[in-house]
Amino acid sequence: MVTAWVALGQALKAAQRSEEAERAYGQAIRLDHTNALARMGLGELMLALGRPEDAIRELDLALRCNPVLIAASMGMGHALTMMGAMKRRFSVTSRCGIPSKLPEASLPPVLYWRAWEN
Repeated sequence: MVTAWVALGQALKAAQRSEEAERAYGQAIRLDHTNALARMGLGELMLALGRPEDAIRELDLALRCNPVLIAASMGMGHALTMMGAMKRRFSVTSRCGIPSKLPEASLPPVLYWRAWEN
């Protein structure tokens, strides 16, 4: 049942029926608050509507449910860029082996997605 609500949300978002898409994703989340695809879909919708704070909240929850969702990480990077929160550097040395001396601009936005929490 959750999958059907997520699919409906995606279809409504594609049809630019944002309010209905938001309700569909919301219903999916009410049925299963740990559904990463519903959270990601809602986050992407919030991003498309120019609501980066709401997008970050949903995308973060999606990534907590499923940390390997590349699209959610990319959406987080876009939301942070929209907010101008990319000024702080996220240390990725231990996770990715990237030298800590690299300038901020040389790291892709995906690696900054948790910078807003610090």
